[in-house]
Amino acid sequence: MGGIVGTISKSKTIEMSRVDKALDSINHRGPDGRDMQSGTWGALGANFLDATSQPRPVIANDIDAGVMLAIDGNVLNSSDLKSMTHGTGTFGQNNSPCEIVLNLYHHYGIEICKQIIGHVSLAIVDTKKQKVFLVRDYFGVRPLYYQFHKDVLYFASEIKAILALNPDPPGENRKAIADYLTFQYSLDEKTFFNGIKKVMPGCYVEWDYHSNQPPRTIRYWQVDFVPDFNYTETYFIKETRRLIEDSVRLNLAGVDSAGAYLSGGLDSSTVTSFAAASMQPSVLRTFCGKYIESEDYDESEYARCVAESAGTTHMEIVPDAVEFPDLIRKIIYLMDEPQAGPGVFGQYIVAREASKYVKVALSGEGGDEIFLGYAKYLIAYLEECLRGAILETVNHTEFVVTLQSIIDSLPLLKSYTGTLQKFWKEGLFNSKERRYFDLCNRLREVNGLVSPDIFDRSHYDVEETFMSIFTADGIGSHVNMMSRFDISTGLQSVLHVDDRTSMAHSIQNRVPLLDRRLVQLLASVPPKMKFLGGKQKYLLRGAIEGIVPNKILERKDKMGFPIPLHEWFSGPLKDFVSDILLSKRARERAIFTSKGLSGLLKSQHQYGRVLWGALNLELWFQTFIDR
Repeated sequence: MGGIVGTISKSKTIEMSRVDKALDSINHRGPDGRDMQSGTWGALGANFLDATSQPRPVIANDIDAGVMLAIDGNVLNSSDLKSMTHGTGTFGQNNSPCEIVLNLYHHYGIEICKQIIGHVSLAIVDTKKQKVFLVRDYFGVRPLYYQFHKDVLYFASEIKAILALNPDPPGENRKAIADYLTFQYSLDEKTFFNGIKKVMPGCYVEWDYHSNQPPRTIRYWQVDFVPDFNYTETYFIKETRRLIEDSVRLNLAGVDSAGAYLSGGLDSSTVTSFAAASMQPSVLRTFCGKYIESEDYDESEYARCVAESAGTTHMEIVPDAVEFPDLIRKIIYLMDEPQAGPGVFGQYIVAREASKYVKVALSGEGGDEIFLGYAKYLIAYLEECLRGAILETVNHTEFVVTLQSIIDSLPLLKSYTGTLQKFWKEGLFNSKERRYFDLCNRLREVNGLVSPDIFDRSHYDVEETFMSIFTADGIGSHVNMMSRFDISTGLQSVLHVDDRTSMAHSIQNRVPLLDRRLVQLLASVPPKMKFLGGKQKYLLRGAIEGIVPNKILERKDKMGFPIPLHEWFSGPLKDFVSDILLSKRARERAIFTSKGLSGLLKSQHQYGRVLWGALNLELWFQTFIDR
C-alpha cells in the first residue's frame, strides 16, 4: 500500500528531482519507505505504507527481464496466485505480493489483472516490449491518474503528484465542472484538470512508448448483470453471508491490529460484526463520528450498540466548526477535486483520530450500491408503480414491485417528502432514464443558480453522457440499471473520499463489501428477489440476521453521517462562506449568478448540499487554478 508516480518518454530526459518532488507531494500515502527506478525509458517511484506483517517491497524490479512493477493496495489472494506460478518464479523470493504479481506477469502477461482478488493499482514498465501498463482494480478503490502530454506519459496515485511531475500546469476542465454542477461528481474518465484522466475501474491503460500513438484504454472486467434463475433465495442469502465472511477474513489476514469506521448503519455494522468474529474483538477498534448540535446528526447510540455486541474497543469523535475554515482548504488540496457530500469533513476528523491507533481500517462503502440501499431507488420505483397501476401495464417483466407490495416500505421515505415534492413537480411518468437523471440532478433543487451560458461554454451535453452510461449494455431491469450506474459513477466519488481522508493520515482503507465475487453474485440475483417489495438491502438483512443486533436491522432512520450545515453556515461559518462565494474573484468566474448565490445563502437550510457544492468548487479554483 502506498503511492505510485512515474513518467515515461522515448526521447526526453527525466528530471529525477521532479520525481522526488512528486513523491513528496503524496508522502502521506506511504511514509514508511520510498524507492525510485530510472533508465532511458523514464522513471518509476513509489512510497510505501507498512500496514501489515507481510514483506512488501516498494517496487519489484526484474533487471534481467527488463520489467518493473509498482503496486498500491492489497492483494488478498497472494497464496493462490503464487501457486499459479508452480513455484517457478523468475524473480526474487516470490513471497511478497509485488514479487508474485511480477512473476505472474512473466507467465500470463497483462491478463494477470483478472486473477487478482483485492483492491490494487499497478504500474508495469516492460522495457523489452517498450510498453507501460497502468491497471486499476475492479471498482476503483485504489486511485490512479495519467496525462499524455507532448509525447510523455505522466501517472500517479494522486493528481497533485502529476502536477509536480509535469512543468506545464493544466487549466480547468469545463466538462468536468459541468458534470459537478449537475451531480457533484464528474462522469467517466474526466477530471477537473484538462488532459489529466482517471484510469477507469476494471480497466488498464496501455502505451507503446516506442510508437507515435497515444495510450489506449482497455476494459478487462465489468459486473455482468444477467439474472440467474437457477437458485433459490435461501441459496443467495447463504452465499452472500459466506462471501462477506470470507472477504472480511482476507482483508484482515496478516494484520495485527485493525480499526473499523462504524456509523451504526447496516453496512458498517455488518463489516464490524464479521471483523470482530474473525479476530480477537478487543483488538478491533471502532471509530464513530457524531455531531452534538442536534440529535438529527447523532446516530452514535446505534454504533455503541454494535460495538458492545461485538466487544470492540470503541471511540466517539466530535468534529467541531471551529476547525472548519482552516481544515477545509487542506482537505480540498488533499482531495485534488471537489467530490460529493459534506461528510468528507467529518470523515477526515475521524480518520485523524483513528490514525493514532491503527494503520488499517475497514469501511462499509459500496453496500448501498450493491445491496440497493439508496432511498432514490425506492422513489424511482414508487413512480413506476403508480404509472403501472394507473395505466394497467404492470407485469412481471417491467416492474419488480407493484403498488400494493411497495406500501410496507414507504415509511422509509418519511424524511424525503421534500425531495418527493420537488421530484414530482414536473416530468412525472417520463422515461425511466430521464427520471433517474432528474433524481440525480442537484441543479433541479435551485433555479437560477448557475450562469445560463456555463454549459454552452463547456461545449458538452451532460445529459447525453448520462444517458450513454445509464443505458449501456442493454440491461433490462430498472433497478439493475440504477445500481450499475451508481457503481460506475457516484460510488467512485464515495471511494475517492474514503481513500483520501484515510490516506491523508497514512491509514490503509479496506472495503470488504466490494469483493468481486460478492458483487457478481448480487448482480446475478433476479431483480424481483433482490428488491422484493421495494425493501432496501433485503438480501443483506437475511444474510446478517443473528450476527448484527436486531436494533440495527429494524432501524429506519439511517443518516449517512450528515454535517449540521444549516447550523454552521447560518452561525459560526456564515461570514466565512459568504466571503468566499461572494468575493470579487468568485463573481468574475461567472459560474454562479450573484442573485442565485445570495438566494442560496439566505435559504441554505433548504439547499445546504448545493451550497456545499458551490463552496467546494470555489475553494478548488482558489487552490489549484489561482494557486
